[in-house]
Formats: sequence, structure tokens, C-alpha cells
Amino acid sequence: MERIITGYTKPMRTVASIILLLIMCSCGTTVTIEGWARPMQFNSTVLVTVNDTIRRYLDRDEATTSTFNKLYKSKYATQTNQQHQFKIRAKVTDTLYFYSPSHFTQSFPVKYLLKERPIRVVLQEVPCDTSKCLEHKHKLHVMVAKKIKLESVHRENCPSVISLDSEYAASYQVVKNLNGDFEKDTIDFKVYDHSGYPNFGRYEYVLIFIGRYCDELVHVKYQYNNVYPTDDDRWASPYDPRYFSQGISDPNVIPELISFKYPVEFPVDSLSQDQIEKRFPGPYYRISNGKATAIYGYYIEKIWGFRKSGFFEKGEYE
Repeated sequence: MERIITGYTKPMRTVASIILLLIMCSCGTTVTIEGWARPMQFNSTVLVTVNDTIRRYLDRDEATTSTFNKLYKSKYATQTNQQHQFKIRAKVTDTLYFYSPSHFTQSFPVKYLLKERPIRVVLQEVPCDTSKCLEHKHKLHVMVAKKIKLESVHRENCPSVISLDSEYAASYQVVKNLNGDFEKDTIDFKVYDHSGYPNFGRYEYVLIFIGRYCDELVHVKYQYNNVYPTDDDRWASPYDPRYFSQGISDPNVIPELISFKYPVEFPVDSLSQDQIEKRFPGPYYRISNGKATAIYGYYIEKIWGFRKSGFFEKGEYE
């Protein structure tokens, strides 16, 4: 008799319909798992990984497209073919994860699967929230915050809605408020990023800009500055020519000499001389021993002044 499985011990993620044929191999603790899997409502492929390897990698700030592609094609992952079939090897102590867009991911310990043959798994789609925020002005929270976690989440399954952005759930410790009435010590908010893992997640401390859309806190897309403590117990960001493409209205504003509490250094070994000169120009940086050390920058109060008269002058925020 076919057995229906709807979950395992904790909330899982992927809507799939799976029939698994488990074949023990002669190597003892390793098994070859063959079967088929597909989303319940869509005729698309399903990604199968060992021990959630790929998702955990994507949640790391050093994730790169090149390394991801190598990992995707490795023994730790496979995807279903046009007939929804898959085949993957794993140890008895491993767990298999099944992914598909707009569906909850499902995971099964291999040792659990070995007891169930054949197996058919039916899961539920991620529900679609069609509610809209009709406010014309949104409160803006500007703060120095310390990273606690920044993790990818599944997008909601909304028919006829196509989004090219990845969604992340962020939790940060509030260090210093510059704008807004946020009073808690920790702030949780959503992040949408077109290029993958949000760039600000690479830094421990950031000057972050978060809008309140009705009752939901959302990062203002791409608006942030990496910041560091200074000897005079303030916060500052090193000079970066790219600031002027991120909402600063006056390109003639001159950075000032900053005495950072700790050396603010960036590796430059992998950059060409031209890239170094454009990204870390002198005299704002000192280049030595394969590193660019920040000498000049902006205090956060001045950065906020830049942005108020630039990107946030549009009137959408208050």
C-alpha cells in the first residue's frame, strides 16, 4: 500500500509529489536513492540536495556564483529530469532536501526513508498574501545596527506575479538611532535583493535604512553604509567613490580624516592596479601588503545629511 507523508518533526519546505525507490549499495553506510519528485501545481524541476548544503552556502556572506555552480554540479546535489526522475547518493546519517520555487522545502533523514518503500510525499504550496499597503508616506528608521542573522526565505506563491528579487529575513541589534521612533533593542525586517545575498550582510555593523510599510519593516533597497567605531566613540564609514551612486546629492563633499578605533582594511590582491585606484584612491587609502587601509571617511551624521538631501528627498518617507 502506498503511504502518504506530509512532514517530518518540524516545518519543512517544498510542495512536491515524490515516489522514492531506495536501493542499498554494497558499501554499507552509503545508499543510492532513486525516484521522482515534482511540485504539486507546476511542471518544473525539483532540486535535491544532501544535508541542505546549497541553501546553507547561499546564506553565507562569502557565497559566489562560481562556487555555487561547482557545488550545484557536485555529488551533493541533483535535479529531476523531464520525467521528474532523480538519482543521488547519500550516507545513512544524511538528510535529503527537496526544493522548488514557491513551495515549502521538504526534508527527510535517509535512515527514515529506508523504512518507507515506496514513498509518496505531498506537501502544501506557500500561500499568497495579496494584501497591499496603501499608505503614501512611510516611516523611515535610520540606525547603526549589528548583524545577528540574515537568511534566505521562500517567496510566496502568487499566481501571475513575477519577481526577480530574492527575499531574506534579517535580525539586527540596534546600536544607535539617527531617525525614527524605533525603541526596541533588536529589529527584524525583510530584505529584497536582485543580485542575491545582500551586500550589506558582509559587514558586522552597518548604517541601515528601513522603511515601515503599514505594519511591515522592509530594508530600503540597496541603501546602507558599512560603518566602524572611531577613537572618539563615534561611528564612521570609509570613503568610497560609489557613495555618489547611492543617494548622495553633492559629489563635491570632501571626506575628512578619520581615526578609526581598529584598522579598517580591505584585501586588494585579486584586483588590478586600475581597479585599486578606482575603488581605493589615494590619499583616502594607504595601500600596502596586499591591503587597502582606510584613512578618510564620513561620520554617520554627515552621511545621513547626504541621503536626506539626496535619495530620501523624494518625499516618500518621513
